[in-house]
Amino acid sequence: MGPTSQDTEGPGPAGHDPAGHDPAGSGRLPPDRPARSAGPARPAGLRTSVPAAVVALVLRTAIVLLALVGTNGVWLFLQVVPLVYFTTLATLGLLVVASWSILAQLRGRPGPPAGFRLVVTVASIVAGVVAWLLIEPESAAVGPMAFGLTYGQIVHQVLPLAATVDLVVLSRRGRLTVRAAALAAAVPTAYLAVVLVAAAALGVAPPYPFLDVRALGGAAVAGDVLVCLAVAVTAAAVLLAVDRFVPPLLPSGPDAGTSRGRRVR
Repeated sequence: MGPTSQDTEGPGPAGHDPAGHDPAGSGRLPPDRPARSAGPARPAGLRTSVPAAVVALVLRTAIVLLALVGTNGVWLFLQVVPLVYFTTLATLGLLVVASWSILAQLRGRPGPPAGFRLVVTVASIVAGVVAWLLIEPESAAVGPMAFGLTYGQIVHQVLPLAATVDLVVLSRRGRLTVRAAALAAAVPTAYLAVVLVAAAALGVAPPYPFLDVRALGGAAVAGDVLVCLAVAVTAAAVLLAVDRFVPPLLPSGPDAGTSRGRRVR
């Protein structure tokens, strides 16, 4: 009978298994099996795919530029009158949200709260849809304001669409709640109430002709108010449903501009 493999190889060092196992449970790998490197850590702000991050930066930069153009009377010429218009307030909100998102993405920090983003997006959608339904279209004589677009095209068409894409496609899913949607629908409602009360108390015409009770009558204005409320509630409900039930369009899922976020109750 010839010698066994154990007689030939010898017992070896204490606690060492020639097959490469670690019977002693020390947790250390044998010398011929070096630990595998996990590679360099990815920056917190780039935890989504690079294309998604680039798209987010480009879209949000475009929103900032267009919002600056649409509100130049406020920040450039220090005019106060534009602040009575809901469209101006919604556009300023988009400017804040987009700027905040860009800074958060570049620094790898959380972006705007989801509830705030929803409120601003719904406000912009309401401004665009109501302008289409209840406001006279721009005159054909109105020339472009910037980038080949008129003021109405910027604040009533391009910005609402861009804000919706930002919220639905590029923002982290699963953070919107019924409370946030209710708040988003309540903001246009509060604006309408303030405008109607102020116009009646001061005896002046409201900013928007479709709210002028003296010119149109109470019944017509009530119908216009219901249209505005229906648009706000529908927009908030649809965005909430998309957030909860529609799978993300991007495989990376989370907001390209944030690495973490809180659920807004």
